[in-house]
Amino acid sequence: MAAAAQVQSRVTVVAPRTRVDMALPLDLTIGELLPFVLDMVGERDTAGMEHDGWCLSLDDGSRLDTAHTLRSLDILDGTLLRLVPRGVTEPPPIYDDVVDVIARTVRDRHDRRTLRSVTGAAICGTMLLLAGIVLFHSTSQFGNQLMALGTVAAIIAAATAIERVGEHLLADTLTVAGSGHVVLAGLLIIPGDHGFPGLLLGFMFSIVYALSMRALVPSAAVPLTAIGISSLIGAGGSLVGVLLPASAGQIASGTGCVAVAVLTLLPWIVVRMARLPMPVVPRSATELGDTDHGLDVTEAMQRAETASIYHTGMVIGCTATAGVSVAALIHSGDLISSILAAVIVSIMLMRIRRMDHRGTKLAVIITMLAGCVLGVGLALANNPGVAGAPLFVVFLAAAVGAVATTMLPQAHLNPLTARALDLGESLLVVSLVPLAVGAANLYSVVRHL
Repeated sequence: MAAAAQVQSRVTVVAPRTRVDMALPLDLTIGELLPFVLDMVGERDTAGMEHDGWCLSLDDGSRLDTAHTLRSLDILDGTLLRLVPRGVTEPPPIYDDVVDVIARTVRDRHDRRTLRSVTGAAICGTMLLLAGIVLFHSTSQFGNQLMALGTVAAIIAAATAIERVGEHLLADTLTVAGSGHVVLAGLLIIPGDHGFPGLLLGFMFSIVYALSMRALVPSAAVPLTAIGISSLIGAGGSLVGVLLPASAGQIASGTGCVAVAVLTLLPWIVVRMARLPMPVVPRSATELGDTDHGLDVTEAMQRAETASIYHTGMVIGCTATAGVSVAALIHSGDLISSILAAVIVSIMLMRIRRMDHRGTKLAVIITMLAGCVLGVGLALANNPGVAGAPLFVVFLAAAVGAVATTMLPQAHLNPLTARALDLGESLLVVSLVPLAVGAANLYSVVRHL
């Protein structure tokens, strides 16, 4: 029978006193199936009050969420499920064969998302991106407005419904793709040429969209946080472009510096957003007695997890904003703008040494390098007569330096080197202000007052 048409999954449930083979419906949640499973294994009326209840877990010890269905959890025929007490921690398994250890390790590191889910999410996101590009370059402006707004409404409904089913990857992809169509709708609503007024409206729509979808698609908290902070910075830059006669490169000089500044203040910001008490270092016995904030440990852990989500999302959002700003600065072709872009890239790459999450590090590196490639490509496309030999030498030297740095033996930084890096990063951050003023051409404006 095809996987899509299958309605039951034949599994083996191992209970404390018995082992039962049964066929369970794929479209019922684990919470709905638990009473039936307890009846089948004879544990419905025994030992249930001695702990926090029962739950189902996989062979590797991971608990099954009671709000999800077997289909969304990818429980296939032949899966071994264990009925275990909810509040009891299982002892680690003991193996007598190295093959079992290797199989367990590989299974733990394996991505449980099915190929169908990953492929569907990738194709869906790509097609929505292409649809937005085609709609942006279309000529029928009034029809484009209706199509953009209709697409946003359909994406919101589809993402909400898919999130309820349990396909979080597809729901997250739809949510992220919907943010692009929200900005596009704001651009198309303003008649005439696409400019800063349309961008301002689109970014304001995107902020409202991120706040609204946070409750509808909880699994997309990280990308929605990134969308919110990047849209907020973009809205500020667009507002400056509406009020003042500024070019895209001049606006990018400000947005890039703001993104770096927000990244610097991020620990303080996320602690405030998660409503965690600020850490206090007591200097006396009296201050030590005043450090109790009356916060429950469980509540503190939940808030800390929320702060971690905010931190990851805001790092990605600030990095994306900085990458777009770098591309715009390099594209402007001005020397000061190019120097400012190089300083922003250097600061962002130096920040990697303070990040622990590998995915966040990769996001920063890929985004900044993509911004450099995009900016250089646009600059060369608009100025085909530029001397390519110096740029070739610079990029080749950078590639050789990267290879040499990677292949040399890695040594731990001594305190003096680490302090020198901190001092160099601080000097680069301080240099952002005069470089941004120069890239925005404010020196010339003040001189001619």
